[in-house]
Order: sequence, then structure tokens, then C-alpha cells
Amino acid sequence: MPKRAKKKAALTKQISYLNDKEQADLNRAETKLRRKLNSINNRRLGLNRKESVALRRLQGALGFDISKLKQQLSSLIQAESNEISNILQVRQDQFVTGYLSRRQIIDASIPGIGYKLKMRLQAAGIHTAADITHYNVTSVEGIGRNKGSAVVSWRDSLTTQAKMLMPTSLSPSEIGGIKQKYEIRKRQLENQRDDVQRRLASREREIRHQYAVKRKPLDAEQVTAQNTSDQESQSIRNKYAQEYASISQRLAQLATEAQTESQKIDEEISKLRKQIFDCHWQTAKIRRDIKPYKNLTFRHYIRFVLLGHRTSN
Repeated sequence: MPKRAKKKAALTKQISYLNDKEQADLNRAETKLRRKLNSINNRRLGLNRKESVALRRLQGALGFDISKLKQQLSSLIQAESNEISNILQVRQDQFVTGYLSRRQIIDASIPGIGYKLKMRLQAAGIHTAADITHYNVTSVEGIGRNKGSAVVSWRDSLTTQAKMLMPTSLSPSEIGGIKQKYEIRKRQLENQRDDVQRRLASREREIRHQYAVKRKPLDAEQVTAQNTSDQESQSIRNKYAQEYASISQRLAQLATEAQTESQKIDEEISKLRKQIFDCHWQTAKIRRDIKPYKNLTFRHYIRFVLLGHRTSN
């Protein structure tokens, strides 16, 4: 292998070696950064866990109080609604009962129930629609299942009419009176709930701020570690860039030398080609010059020489 080719191969091998070495140095810097960041993240996670525990404890204390107050408030609201509904139900039942009580059996028009059976029903204590049950009606002599069903159907039709006419709500004054009875207690519970919620929110802000302050140095440490690692990596690259530049310069010099030598060789080849051309030209000229003597033998030559010599004497 020519000397220059050996130098080029050695320099190329050196570049590959430097590349591997640079990558190894960069990997070590990256590993160092990862270890540092992992340490910071672990400490940050520790703070986060402590913050979560503190918030859960706070929620377990004040949050439980809030939940209890909300439950009491909900129960109070439900009790208020139940009281309104119960009073309305009593009023409606009273209305239906009164409506049925005013409908006399003796005046009713019931299929199969004549005057005689009506008197028997009254004798059994069944005077109005409000007194009718299936059992007490069918217990009266002369009233079987069919006639008993007719009496019950008459009562049911009156019940339907009564429900269509009965009140569907309490008066505003009645509702206002019931609500007023619960209002003071509701307001007390709402004030207690709001107070505990404010204390909970305030305490949560304190805890979050406390741990945010503790995390701040970690954030700064992370930024510093990242910047330091970036500077170290850049320093490594700059260091090897100089060595790469030196080798590249030597390779360029070898290339220049090779190009110069190649040009010289090309010039020499050109000269040799010209010399070869001249030789070919001279050879062709000589061949042309000796062509007339192509058929001359040695005998003819001697004779020519002798005769020519004598002639000159």
C-alpha cells in the first residue's frame, strides 16, 4: 500500500476512534445528568406524597364536617318537603272522606240495589259512601259478590270525582309558615357549612403554598443540572471538534498532495505521449526514406560502391 494511502487509512481510523470516544464521553455526561434528575424527581415525588397525605388528612377532618353538615341540611330540606307533602295528603284525605260522607246510600242509584237492600245496608251501619268496604257490604244479607261489587264501584266512582276536586297544594301562607319553621335551622347549617368550607379552602392553600416553596429549590437545582450538563456536552463537542478539524486538515493536505502528484504524473504522461508520437513520426519518415533501397542487396551495394569509387578516381 502506498505511503499516502496508509496515512489516509490511519487518519480515517483515528476519526472513527475519536467518534467512539466522543460518544462515550457524551453518554457518560448524559448518564450523570439522568442520575441527578432522578434524584431530584425522587425528592419531588416525596414532597408530592407528603402534600397529598396532608391534604387527605385535612379533607378527612374538615371535609367530614362539611359532609356531615350537608347531610343535616339535606335531611332538614327533606323534612320540610315531607311535612308539606304530609299535611297536603291529610287535607286531600279529609276532602275525599268528606266528599264521600256527603253521598248517602239511600239517595244513590246503584244497579241491583233497591230500597230494601239500602235499608239493610243502613241497618248494618252503612249510611254513606265513606262507610263502604267490600267486606262490610257483602256481609249484609241479600248482597252477594256481584251486588257488593256494584256498591263498591259506586263508591270508587265518587272517590275519583273527589280526587279531581280535592286541593293539589297548600295555600302560600301555609307553605310559608312551614318553611319559616325550618328556615332558622337551615340558615344555621348553611352558615356552619360555609365557614368550614372557607377554613378548608384556606388551609388547602396554605399546604399547597408550603410544598410549592419546598419544591422551588428542586426546580432551580434541575435547571442548574440541565445547564451544567449542556455546557459539559458542548465542551466535549468543542474538544473533539478541534481534533476532527486537525485530522480533516491533514486529510485535505494529503488530498492536495495527491492531486498535485496526479497532475505531475498527467504532465509526464502527456510528455511521454508526445515523445512517443515524435518517435512514431521519425520512424515513419525513416521508413519512407529507405523505401527506395528496399530491394538493394549486399552484392548490389558492393558493386555500387566499387563502381562509384572507380568513377570518382
